[in-house]
Amino acid sequence: MILTKEEYSLLDQTALQLRIDYNFLNDEINVFKLAKLMNVSLIPYSQINVHSKDFILKRQDKIGDGFFIIENEKYAPRIFYNDEKPYFRIRFTICHEIEHFIFDDKVNDEYEESKANHFARQLLIPSCLVIMYILKGSDIYDLSYKFNVSLEVACIAYAHAKKRINYTEHKLDDYETEFMNLYYEKNYGIEFDDYKLLSNKK
Repeated sequence: MILTKEEYSLLDQTALQLRIDYNFLNDEINVFKLAKLMNVSLIPYSQINVHSKDFILKRQDKIGDGFFIIENEKYAPRIFYNDEKPYFRIRFTICHEIEHFIFDDKVNDEYEESKANHFARQLLIPSCLVIMYILKGSDIYDLSYKFNVSLEVACIAYAHAKKRINYTEHKLDDYETEFMNLYYEKNYGIEFDDYKLLSNKK
């Protein structure tokens, strides 16, 4: 399902703001630490009792690779995830469920799933960083390694960033520039220069 430009922008901004708020200014984000800092408990399927695990696995078509629960104010929100899945998939699932938690999704329909998938990709591999790496010559395999994401996620992120570079009057949004300023200061010890970055455009 295709979202509106405003919806994509809100998801992108929220994902980058999380990275800023919790000081995740490296390429690869530690999603386990992020959840902990957000006071969200992560529970792998292997740690729940046999009856509950059997109940969950029989409903995989509805809950996918994970789900989140908010019971009441006395208990921290919990994200359950299938730890038998590949590590790439686990990281994506946790980010996906974080979106459901942040936006208080209830319906679990195609629209909410599309939002959560886009948010997860943006949190794992932000478009503004992908643009930077593409302009520096990185390919899909480089992106997959740098951000520790699957080739599928890297491919989608690459295509989106390449479209921004080739088919739009490229200009980072203010929230992207804010993130890039912090990212450059932490990782390179220099100020982010949007003009210099774009001068490398091929």
